[in-house]
Amino acid sequence: MGGNGPDITGSTLAPEEAFGALGNGIRIDILRILGDAETSLPFSDLRTEVGVDDPGRFNYHLNQLSGHFVEQDDAGYRLKRPGERVIEAVLSGAVTETPVIERTQIDWACHFCHSTPIEMEYRDGQIGVYCTDCPGMYGGIDDIEADVPPSERNRLWYAWLPPAGIKGRSPEEVLYASARWTMAEIVTSTSGICPSCSAPLGDGVDVCINHDTADGLCSACDRRFAVLYWMGCTNCVFDSAISLGTALVANLELRSFMIEHGLDPVAPKSPDFRRMIHQFDEEVRSTDPLEARITYHVDDHSIALTVDESLNVVDVAR
Repeated sequence: MGGNGPDITGSTLAPEEAFGALGNGIRIDILRILGDAETSLPFSDLRTEVGVDDPGRFNYHLNQLSGHFVEQDDAGYRLKRPGERVIEAVLSGAVTETPVIERTQIDWACHFCHSTPIEMEYRDGQIGVYCTDCPGMYGGIDDIEADVPPSERNRLWYAWLPPAGIKGRSPEEVLYASARWTMAEIVTSTSGICPSCSAPLGDGVDVCINHDTADGLCSACDRRFAVLYWMGCTNCVFDSAISLGTALVANLELRSFMIEHGLDPVAPKSPDFRRMIHQFDEEVRSTDPLEARITYHVDDHSIALTVDESLNVVDVAR
């Protein structure tokens, strides 16, 4: 490699070869059984668990996985990390399931207008959360709501959650799980690391220079806040765009402020947390270059973070 990083060695499997090796039910069963096993499995035990009577046929399929997805040691066969990732994707439901939760009322208050209940739905691995009273936080049309009349699209936020995240949970528990999942993703991505593949992220800001929220959402940008912070992976398809105030949740000064006032930044279940992280004051002091001041409130206390367009906090005031 060049001077920009370490020398990297090792084998590479072409995508078509990888998916070709996985394109058989017996092979997926092999990965699944090895994934459940606590130790390496001998050939005969693995064949019995998978349920293939013909040793030669079973050996053929096992050989297609060996080397990249499965390895052999003195005790038998076990998964390599690529095999674990395949089973993780299968068991998460992300590549095999498309469950739906229709619009459901949740006994949470909107963090803007304080109306209760709000509503949530789940489609295509995505949770949509809506206020039934105020305009919400974002306008526009998304695939999840393309068939919903515009007057009903009062969107508070969207969040991704694999289908496994909704199993065995009530709608409120699903919403809370998605909030925790999203907070972890924001912390990782705003640190410049892709939460999907770990590659570096590119980022930037989109600033509405004619911002006016007299009617709740700005008619120019169709959102409540003027500054949108966006991230895109340099390697995979991951991309995300969030308000600048939400993007700052990883800041240590802000996290210290939360903890001092009884809020858990890792488990954002409290209504006070949701209000603080979404209902902040935004002051755009300059657009070129960007300088914005975000002020968060808890009861009668506040903290203000002044940031530049690289998301660097250049001033903190309490």
